[in-house]
Amino acid sequence: MKLIFQKRVDDGKYYVNIFISEFTETEVDNIKKFGSPEISINPQKIYRRGLGLVEKLPIHDLSYDYQFNDAESAEEFIGEMTKRIKVAAIALKSQKDDFSGINEISL
Repeated sequence: MKLIFQKRVDDGKYYVNIFISEFTETEVDNIKKFGSPEISINPQKIYRRGLGLVEKLPIHDLSYDYQFNDAESAEEFIGEMTKRIKVAAIALKSQKDDFSGINEISL
């Protein structure tokens, strides 16, 4: 998994966009089996149609413009998001399917 932050300044506002790419086969399989880990984007919030304002997003769907009033706040957000995504990536990679299979019971 690769984490990319795209940053820009526009009209006095600081924007950060997060991309996660290059998921490994294991990561993709675990997302399909167990669901995508959700990452808190707090203190940011976004509007998602049908859900209203949300403060958490699935790890594979973080690509939104997050707006800040200054570079320091944007960089702080990047630092926090990096930590949160690393924790979620470790948890995702460590998940094992010990449930699936066939159980036969002789009666």
